[in-house]
Parts: sequence; C-alpha cells; structure tokens
Amino acid sequence: MMFLAIYIAGRVNIDTIVEVDDIFLSGRKYVGRVISECIGGSGANIAIAIARFNKKLNPKLIASIGRDYADYILGVLSSEGVDTSKISIYSYMSGRAYVFIDKRCEATIVTIPGANEYPPDRDRYMDISDANALVVANIDRATALSLMSIVRGLDKPIFLDPGKSWFNVDYLNSIENKCFILPNKYEFKEIFGIDVDRYLQDIQAIDSRCIVVVKLGAEGAIAIDKNSWEVIKVSPLDIEELGLKAKTTAGCGDVFTGVFTARYLESRDIVDSIEYASIAAGLKRSKILPSDAPIREEIEDALTSARRRGLMSITIRKL
Repeated sequence: MMFLAIYIAGRVNIDTIVEVDDIFLSGRKYVGRVISECIGGSGANIAIAIARFNKKLNPKLIASIGRDYADYILGVLSSEGVDTSKISIYSYMSGRAYVFIDKRCEATIVTIPGANEYPPDRDRYMDISDANALVVANIDRATALSLMSIVRGLDKPIFLDPGKSWFNVDYLNSIENKCFILPNKYEFKEIFGIDVDRYLQDIQAIDSRCIVVVKLGAEGAIAIDKNSWEVIKVSPLDIEELGLKAKTTAGCGDVFTGVFTARYLESRDIVDSIEYASIAAGLKRSKILPSDAPIREEIEDALTSARRRGLMSITIRKL
C-alpha cells in the first residue's frame, strides 16, 4: 500500500524526569532524583510512536518550539523519522514539563508553557494535500480548527486527542470526515458528562458520530462506535507476565494514540487497532522516558505472546 503522510498537530516540550522517593500526598516534602532531560509533549510523543511503528506512514509534525532547544528537538525528531518541515521556531524559551514519578510508578506532570503556547506559522501547514490522515492533539484552538477546516469533507480520517487544550464537544458535530476521539477516562467525563463505566443505556446517549476510544490505563481501553452500535472492551496487559517491570505511566496515552492511528491506517479495523494500541501502551509502562515508544517488533512479539498465553481479552457488545 502506498502511504502519503500523517500530520500531527501538538505540543513539543523539554521534559525533566524526576524520580520521587515516596507516594505523593498534599503538603509533604519529598526527595527527588533527576533521571533525564529529554524531548516530550504529546505532539512529539505521538509522532515518534507512529514513526517507530511504521516510518512509511511519513509522520509530519506541526508544532511551535523555542530557539533555545531548536537544534536538539529537530535533531531528535529527524533521527526518529519525523518530518520537521512544518515546525515553527520562535525566539522564546521552549515549553517545559517536569515529570514526577512516585513509588507507585504514577506520573504527576507540571507544564511550564513557552514557545509551544504560540500558534505555528499558518503558511507552513496551509498545503497538506499529501495528508493521508490528521491527528490533532494539544495544539492551540485556532490551529486545531484551521486544520480540521482544511481537510473537512475529504477522505482523510481525523484522530482527536486534545486533552483539555482547545476542545469543545460541539466541534464533533461539524466534522464530516471519518473521525475518532481518544480521551482518557477523566477527559471522557468532562467531554460527555458521564462516567465511561456507567450502564450501556447511558453510553447510548453520547452525541457523537465520531468513534470514541477511551484510554483506561490500568483498566485497558474501550471503544464506543455508534455507527455500528458496538462497544469494544480490551482488557489491560499485565506486563509483569511478559517479564517487564512497570516504571511510569508518562507518555502511555500518547503512545496509544500514535499506534492506534498508525495501525488503523494499515488495517482499517478498529478491533485490531485498539488491540495493537493497548499492547503498545502497556509496553510503554516499562520505559521511563515519555517519548520512548516501543518499536513495531516489540509490539508484535508481545501481541503474539499475549494472544498465545491469554494475557488479554476482547469483548464486543451491542449498544
């Protein structure tokens, strides 16, 4: 199959990874240890996850970065196979994130906005005629809406992973493309006003023609497809059964989105794609750096083992 390009719009940070000696509680002091300073941010993490899964998908990142870390950021992304020609460089400090990992391997992230707060230069992304798909993550609202307008009505699927940045549920009704929205369970409640683990009749009330794929972390994932009136549930991957040790949750959701997008463009099968993405997110838990996505061979080896040993299950129910 001949692939064109996947455009990913999202933030790029410089991440400082800090390991903390206990479990976070309000009002306490902790001793920390800086593990690494590295590239991060949802835009970068998703783009790298796609490139490591299949470089032929040609991920192109739309983002804003500061001149202070520009050479480093562009060098890392290029070495991963991410096209950086759509990235805008500004004379501001780069956005930063401090990722605190506690004894439970849970990540608490504090972001300090910088150049990533500024909209990318529109002239750089006005021509995305080679797009095979569009991923819109935590970019600014004007850029998000502009990109969705450019591809509106075209045969190019849209994958939305906006977090809390620009998104309003009303935007879903204006999307004419095949579309997916990939929130975590907390974002799902903010967007749709219900808990994802409520009864099916509550889920039926969701007003979205986009397929909703909810990332449940340690509980797996669930897809709600009102086009086929199906709910697809994937159990979590117990990585210890694969001989791996959990290190952090940071970046797992971004890896899920990247691999789900990449695999869906290959197979056009939701069940297959959510299974690959769940495996990838599980493997990411064993890697400390937020952008350190598993490569395709790791994912497929783990998937083969999980299927053979019954480490994951998939259930499909009608709404």
